[in-house]
Amino acid sequence: MAEERNFVVYRASAGSGKTWVLVKEYLKLCLQYDSPAYYRSILAVTFTNKAASEMRERIMLRLQGFAGLNPKEFDAHMEKELCAELHLDKVELGRRSRNTLSHMLHHYSDLKISTIDSFVHQLVRAFARDIDVAPDFDIELDSDLVVQIAVDNVLDRVGRDPETTDMLLRYAKTMLEDEKNWNFRNDLADFASGLTVEGTSSKVAQLKKFEGHQFVEIHKQLSGLSAAFEKELTTVTQQALDLLASAQLDADAFSGKTLYNYIVELNQLNAKAMGKDLATFDKVLFGGEEFFPKSKAKRYADAFAPIDQELRGYCLKIHHLLKEEPYSHYLRVKKVRAQVYPLAVLHLVNDAINDWKDQNNTLLIGDFNRLINQVILNNPAPFIYERIGQRFRHFLIDEFQDTSIVQWQNFIPLLENSLATHHFNLIVGDGKQSIYRWRGGEVDQFNLLPDIYKKPPHIFDNAEAAFHREIDVRPREQNFRSAPEVVDFNNRLFDVIAPMLGDHASVYAGHRQEPVKSFKGWVTYEKPEKKKVFDAIEDAIRL
Repeated sequence: MAEERNFVVYRASAGSGKTWVLVKEYLKLCLQYDSPAYYRSILAVTFTNKAASEMRERIMLRLQGFAGLNPKEFDAHMEKELCAELHLDKVELGRRSRNTLSHMLHHYSDLKISTIDSFVHQLVRAFARDIDVAPDFDIELDSDLVVQIAVDNVLDRVGRDPETTDMLLRYAKTMLEDEKNWNFRNDLADFASGLTVEGTSSKVAQLKKFEGHQFVEIHKQLSGLSAAFEKELTTVTQQALDLLASAQLDADAFSGKTLYNYIVELNQLNAKAMGKDLATFDKVLFGGEEFFPKSKAKRYADAFAPIDQELRGYCLKIHHLLKEEPYSHYLRVKKVRAQVYPLAVLHLVNDAINDWKDQNNTLLIGDFNRLINQVILNNPAPFIYERIGQRFRHFLIDEFQDTSIVQWQNFIPLLENSLATHHFNLIVGDGKQSIYRWRGGEVDQFNLLPDIYKKPPHIFDNAEAAFHREIDVRPREQNFRSAPEVVDFNNRLFDVIAPMLGDHASVYAGHRQEPVKSFKGWVTYEKPEKKKVFDAIEDAIRL
């Protein structure tokens, strides 16, 4: 008999009965002992209040059904599985269900089925002093609203605060140089919205190392580097053009005029020309061809002869500048320079956000995981449970594909402690849905389990070993929701998509489902015209 493992991972596609499995596994834990209060040791988390409420409701209804109190909610299939797995008869299962339900109703606040944010909020309250947060803090759920308030506060300082005014003018000039059609306030708020996204705090912290004048100095240095490259390019191209003019040669002397025009465009610092691979240019330099076409040899050979070697020397310099490291370095410098003033403005907005939070004694929902992370990492699980006044033995995590890196890292020590004491834990998710990256979800985090994605060095080593030792991956291969035609279409579609995904192809491993329903369905697909696709892409780019 195989040893039972306690880290169960369900890879559950849409329609595969995920919620049914969650409810069954939760009730299996609740009813495994003749202890009506055992549900207090279970923490089930999902991502929305609605999902948490629905799960609580289904659990209560199933208990009513097994207890004989609500025949409409009786689930014979679930009862059969619970009786078999718990080695109970129906009478005993009903009795335990009745007692557990009664205890839940009288101690409803002890039923811990909530969002991850709610649980972390509980931790923040318990460790407020440790993380230097006022115990009576308020919570603001709308981070976009706070960003807009902060942006308005920054803009209100224009004309009154010289440094802010100067930086915003420099930022506006950068945007105009990019020829962007934009609304200053709205675009600044959209740009700054990333400040409240989980995972950016360490990057934002780097901005605090710089003062306003340092951003200006950095921009000046980068401008000097790009100007030096541009001067070198315009100098050598002008030398080539002057040499040609001295020999009374113009575009007509060259093959198709392209090479001459290419040098002219480079002299004008035409960005498109700088990034162009001109075959004629390479053929002349390295392919043994002449600057002029064979058909014009009689007319131009004598004119080119005295300047040929000098002209080739200039062209080799141009080739070195554009096809080797100097041009690549120039592009990097320009990209970095373009971000200097936007980063400086982000610095201003971030300070305004923090000022608003301090003045209003308010935290954003996204602050919770960052604040509590070090507490979780630096304290043993029993100490954490002592602070929150409740000890959890089992963790059930729904919609795992939406879990951010920090959220998962906050749970890892608690799961490690649970596994060390031989308790059951469950994760349910669908890696295919993590492409939406809702709230920082990472496709590889779910896909790579039992490995810990982006594991910090020398941290979580024991937890990762426990996950490897205890993991039991269980695919859900049936579809209880869709018609056979829809299931078949999805199976074939995923077969086509998977090979295109490279490293992420394994997300679709084991994706095929078998339909349970027998009702008729249909799928229609309209192949879009190429023009419509291009129009849609252009619209998206403009947005």
